[in-house]
Amino acid sequence: MNNSRIACSLLILLFISSLGLSPAAHSISANSNKSARTMITSQIETPIAIGSNPELAQLSTAGVGTRSDPYIIEGKVISAVNCIYIHDTTAFFVIRDSEFTYTPNELAIIGSAVVRFDRVEHGTIENCYVRGGDISIEIRASTDCTIRDCFAIDSYAGILTDSSDNCTIIDCSIFGNTIGARIFSSDSCNIINNSIYSNNQYGVHVYAFCENNIIFGNMIGWNGVHNAVDDGDNTEFTDSVSIGNEWSDFNSSAVYSIQGSGSSIDPYATKLTDETRPVVLGHYDLVIDVESNGETLTWTANDTFPSHYQIYVNDELVEDSAWDGRDIEFSLDELGLGTHTIDLNVTDGAGNVGRDIVVVSVISFILGGIGTELVMVASGITVACFVIILLLVKRFA
Repeated sequence: MNNSRIACSLLILLFISSLGLSPAAHSISANSNKSARTMITSQIETPIAIGSNPELAQLSTAGVGTRSDPYIIEGKVISAVNCIYIHDTTAFFVIRDSEFTYTPNELAIIGSAVVRFDRVEHGTIENCYVRGGDISIEIRASTDCTIRDCFAIDSYAGILTDSSDNCTIIDCSIFGNTIGARIFSSDSCNIINNSIYSNNQYGVHVYAFCENNIIFGNMIGWNGVHNAVDDGDNTEFTDSVSIGNEWSDFNSSAVYSIQGSGSSIDPYATKLTDETRPVVLGHYDLVIDVESNGETLTWTANDTFPSHYQIYVNDELVEDSAWDGRDIEFSLDELGLGTHTIDLNVTDGAGNVGRDIVVVSVISFILGGIGTELVMVASGITVACFVIILLLVKRFA
C-alpha cells in the first residue's frame, strides 16, 4: 500500500513538473502600426460611367453645373480597369479628393484608361490619386478640361491629351510611367508647375501636328531617355516673360535645347538637383508568433521626389514597386520559424537611397520559443518516466 502511495505521489509530482515546461505569457509582439490609408472593403465603390449632363447632375453631391458652381463628385475609392468614364457632357464638373487604381494587377490592356474624359467640355479632375492602366488619365476629343494636383503613376502614359484643345495639366506629380505627359493632336494646352520625373522613356512628349502648347514652371528630371521631346509646332517652354523649367540635365554654360523636330529651347532653364536621400523612419526589431496572421511592418518615408522601393528578405528580393510617398507596408505572414532580416531600400527620382533593416524573429509562443528539438526531447523523457511509474505501480500493487 505504501508503495502504491509512493507511486501515486511520483505521478502527481511528474504532472506538476511537466507544467513547468509550459511557457509563461510573452509580452513581445509585432508592432501593430497600420498605414493611415488602409482601405476597408466597404469603401471601394463600383466604376462610374456618365454620358450626359442629367447623369452628371444625378451623381453629383453639390453644384448646378455652371462655371461658378460646378457639379461635384468627390470622395470616391474605385479599383477597376476603367474607374471613371465621362463622355458627351457640356456642364461644368469637378471630380476631386478620390483614389482610382487599375485592377487586376496585371499587364494593362492596351488603350485602357483609369480615368477618361471623352468629348467633354469643362471637366476637371482635382486632388486625385490615379495609378496604373495603359493610361492613368486621358482627355480625348475634349476642350477646356483641367487636371490639377493629381498623382498619375505606374502606367504607360501618365497623362494623355488626345485631340483635345485648351486643356491644362497643373501642379501634378507624374512619375514611374513609360512616358509622363503626352500631348497628341492637341493645340493650345498648358503643362504648368508639375513634377515630371523618373519615367522610363520621356518626361514630356509633344507629338507632330500639335500647335501652340505652353510648358513652364515644371521640375523635369531623371527620365530614362529624354526629359522632353518636342515634335510639335510653336511649342513654348517658357511663360514668355521670365519663367522656364528646371531640368536635371541642364548645363548652365549652354542654351537648353529640347530634343525633337520642333527645335525648341528653354531660354530660362535652370538646373534641377536633389542630393538628399529619402528619410525612412526606422522600425524596431520584432518577435512574432508563427501562428499569427495579419502581422505587418509599416514604414513611413518622405522625399520630394519619391520613386520606388525594394524589399529584401534574407538578401532575396521579394518586392519591387513604385513608391508614391505614402507608407510602405509589408506582410510577415509568409515568414517561417527562425530569424529573418528584412531590408527596405527606398529610392527617389535622383537615385538617392534611404534604408532600414529590421530583424524579425518568428517563434512558437505555444512552445515558449525554446526550440522544437528541446521540447520533443522533454516530451520523450516525460512519456518514458510515465511508463516506468505505471510499471512500478503495477509491480508493487
